Amino acid sequence: MRQFLVAAGQMGPVEADTPRSEVVRRMLILLREAKSASVQHVVFPELSLTTYFARDFHGDRSAVARYFEKSLPSEDTRELFEFARNNRIGFVLGYAEGLSDVLRFNSAALVNEHGVIVGNYRKVHIPGTQEFDPKRVWQQLEKRYFTPGDLGFPVWDVQGMKMGMAICN
Repeated sequence: MRQFLVAAGQMGPVEADTPRSEVVRRMLILLREAKSASVQHVVFPELSLTTYFARDFHGDRSAVARYFEKSLPSEDTRELFEFARNNRIGFVLGYAEGLSDVLRFNSAALVNEHGVIVGNYRKVHIPGTQEFDPKRVWQQLEKRYFTPGDLGFPVWDVQGMKMGMAICN
């Protein structure tokens, strides 16, 4: 039986004003720790590069544009991919994927031990509401900011293993 060691990358809170460089710095620390423990793959949280902005109501949806990645690796995330390639460790990166002002997904990229994206999952079941609900103490506005995923539930080969992804709901 083959062993494949996977770790959860628990990063702590990411506030609205936390720069991506700080988030990536914390992720690199976790990747280094994982590599030293012989971990082969690290799974980072949903929307790991940003705060969970879907809890906040923004009347103008363009106010959340700064949270979305147009492509990966980006200038901000390139170091993660380089670390993976140089250290032969894979990871899953939860992120807000913005293909346009209309097509925005709650996504996860599957990165192999060569630092290459081999798969992408877009959250299919989007919870919450589109509009602010004054009766709720806490808002859940993913339907306001995200499009339901259109890639289904594929499975990929990673380091000789079959891997699939899902996000939250």
